[in-house]
Amino acid sequence: MHQVLPCSSRPICSKMLQKTYFKGPNMHITSDEYKAAFINHFYIKQRSVSVRNKISNFRQATNESFHEALDRFKEYIRDCLNHGFNEGNLWNIFYRGIDHKYKLSLDTASNGNFMTKTVDEAKVLIENLAASDCNNCPDYDRSSRTTTSSPDSFQMTELKNMMAQVLKGQLKHINAIEGMSDAMKTHQENAWEISLMKPMKKM
Repeated sequence: MHQVLPCSSRPICSKMLQKTYFKGPNMHITSDEYKAAFINHFYIKQRSVSVRNKISNFRQATNESFHEALDRFKEYIRDCLNHGFNEGNLWNIFYRGIDHKYKLSLDTASNGNFMTKTVDEAKVLIENLAASDCNNCPDYDRSSRTTTSSPDSFQMTELKNMMAQVLKGQLKHINAIEGMSDAMKTHQENAWEISLMKPMKKM
């Protein structure tokens, strides 16, 4: 039979196939199986390195919207689940790679410094900003450009609108938490009143 791979590659592939298929030490492996294991091993390894580099060097493109940049970043993460970054590092990388105006939006919504937020808080702010960015329709953008006198004033108008949406999303989140707290408080008060109404047992 024609030998596809060099002998030096066979021990690596043999161990991989033993581990994958549990054929045992005396298994018979064809050249096609060696080739498949070899290609699969090194292709996946090379692809993982490539995607990890895309994650660590992430930058928002010039004409890319915020929500498109976020979708692309999430796609990189899905493509390489063994990227080695914890969740906090991932969102720090994303923050460093986005356009300055979006950093400013996140910082403003974070009382000055987005990097002080917890992972969960950071994710809420980012998702709210992405939703706001996605909802900005082309008609709104055109009307804003015609009513502003300069690119800087347009950016300020755009930033204010995005901030309003982000803060609105935060307010909904806070109201939901406060609603749960009020419900628990009411339940505890009712339970206390019921306990007071119960007659005491005679000794």
